Amino acid sequence: MAMTETPMTSELLYLTTALAGGAAASRLKLPVFVGYLGVGVAFGMAGHTPDELLLQAGEAGVLLLLFGVGLHLRPRNLFSLPMMLGGFLHLAISTTVCVVAARYMGFAWGEALLWGLLLSLSSTVLAAKTLDSGGELTAFHGRVAIGILILQDIVAIAILVVVSNTATSLWSLGVVALLLAVRNPLQKWMLAINSDELQLLAAVLLALGVAELFSIVNLNPELGAITAGALIAKLPLSETLADRIWSVKELLLVGFFLSIGMRASPSVEHWELVVAFTILLPFKAWLFFALLVLLGLRARTAFLTGASLTSYSEFMLIAGASANAHGLLSSAGLNVLTLVTVISFAIHLPINRLSHQLYDRFQGMTRHFERDMSHPDEPASSIGAAQYLVLGMGRTGTAAYDFLRRRGEKVTGLDTDPEVLSFQLAAGRRVAYGDAQDRELWRALRLTSVLGAVVALPRADARLRTTELLREYAPKVVISNFAMYQHEAEQLRAAGADNVSSLLAEAGERLAELSLVPARAPDLSAELPAEHCSAVDNFSLNAKQ
Repeated sequence: MAMTETPMTSELLYLTTALAGGAAASRLKLPVFVGYLGVGVAFGMAGHTPDELLLQAGEAGVLLLLFGVGLHLRPRNLFSLPMMLGGFLHLAISTTVCVVAARYMGFAWGEALLWGLLLSLSSTVLAAKTLDSGGELTAFHGRVAIGILILQDIVAIAILVVVSNTATSLWSLGVVALLLAVRNPLQKWMLAINSDELQLLAAVLLALGVAELFSIVNLNPELGAITAGALIAKLPLSETLADRIWSVKELLLVGFFLSIGMRASPSVEHWELVVAFTILLPFKAWLFFALLVLLGLRARTAFLTGASLTSYSEFMLIAGASANAHGLLSSAGLNVLTLVTVISFAIHLPINRLSHQLYDRFQGMTRHFERDMSHPDEPASSIGAAQYLVLGMGRTGTAAYDFLRRRGEKVTGLDTDPEVLSFQLAAGRRVAYGDAQDRELWRALRLTSVLGAVVALPRADARLRTTELLREYAPKVVISNFAMYQHEAEQLRAAGADNVSSLLAEAGERLAELSLVPARAPDLSAELPAEHCSAVDNFSLNAKQ
């Protein structure tokens, strides 16, 4: 009996091999997307091209990723002098260098300028993905990187208009005005939805709908997705929505990385260009570092920002294809751009996985370039007479802080998000700016009076690194942490955590405790107010035992 191949057969093959590639990358302690990218390259070498379903899934994944970025955006904290001036200067200098290099290699002025502009852009998708995975979108370097990327996206719109010979529609002004007009009704509508499933569906519809609206009027749909998230960023459910779209976005992004890999062909006519433009990547990173330090940021912020922007943009493939269709770029040139983009992705992912460790290794060298001045990203230099620290002042950290304060303990909270800090200060809590993964923070703080520290950061790898730093710089402090899974708990204990709360197990115990009949149930009313009765917000601190 003959086998019939259906449209789903290819997708199942792609997903199966992506699973194997991702698992192999994970075993090698690389991001799983390196595995997906490698699988895509293998399929491309075998003659496969991305089909419509894979392309649409990848595009939807990118838009949901950038919608999540928009949910974290606070415009007043985003656009500052270092971000704007640094972004403009980097575009100008890197474009000039690339144009000179292209002219030296024999390109005409027009084509050299196109190459220079395209190569000066960094990947919004990749930077957003790595920052989001590390829980660093709201960290200072994360906000700087996103601000620069938004500036680059605006420049990218102009490039696409020129190479495609189409003008941005006047309707674009109407779209912006419409979104501003419906912002408040939209927020009220989102708050009125009382179903988790419908909230998720509404968020996806908002992200894809605004992106499509931007596309219709010849604006960048990726910018539209970011704008959609920003429209509801101030709502109390924005963090919940970001969590809910996480798994959907991660699944769809498999299609993006597979399709990017498939487009890379090893049959390149100009390998010298591929090598030359790959070598330019470290220059891009160094230039970001030099400019941001010159503009008054700390070496650490400049280094991490530069690392997150060390890539070539996926936009090169879109603009390059349009330029090729209009005779502005040869097919061989488009193939070079594609392969260089894929190589930059493969380099970017592992580097950013280890960016904090890399800075620790080179900080002695990088700090020589830091200006002797007051820096806008300066961490807290004192915690006063605090006996307890809470690292991360989200819902869990706030509950831990309030519990300790009701006990009469002296407690200080640290966070990197200006909005969170403003909220906590307005609520009367003692908080300060500080990135718990910053070695320089722990080196500067006097921790002699600190008895215990609660690590309430959202990402597992951030909690692990913070625990290692705390144990190194405060060996006598009792460290309390939490884990979602058993392997995370084991890693935290090995890193030096004294107490690890297994949330799911303790939630079950708490539910059982609450189910006891009143005569047998322990009286917990004096310990925990109703608004914090969730087991997720409970911490058991044994610092004085």
